[in-house]
Amino acid sequence: METDKTGKRVEERTRRKEEEREEERKRRKEEEERVEERMRRKEEEEREEERMMRKEEEERVEERMRRKEEEEERVEERMRRKEEEGRES
Repeated sequence: METDKTGKRVEERTRRKEEEREEERKRRKEEEERVEERMRRKEEEEREEERMMRKEEEERVEERMRRKEEEEERVEERMRRKEEEGRES
């Protein structure tokens, strides 16, 4: 059986070090996965926010167009009334 200066078994120390390295690899991998998940969620939130902003802008454009059409209809109606009044007199 191989021992070092202090009398501890070399293979035991080697096994513990390997276990520590494996735990460290596992911890790093888990941390990396958490970071990737946070980034993925953040990107997803940003896409959702962008989608909502586009939707709101589309709604504003549609509302402006609707109002413009309504105004054009009112102008046409006034012009029709004036023409009718002109014919009647």
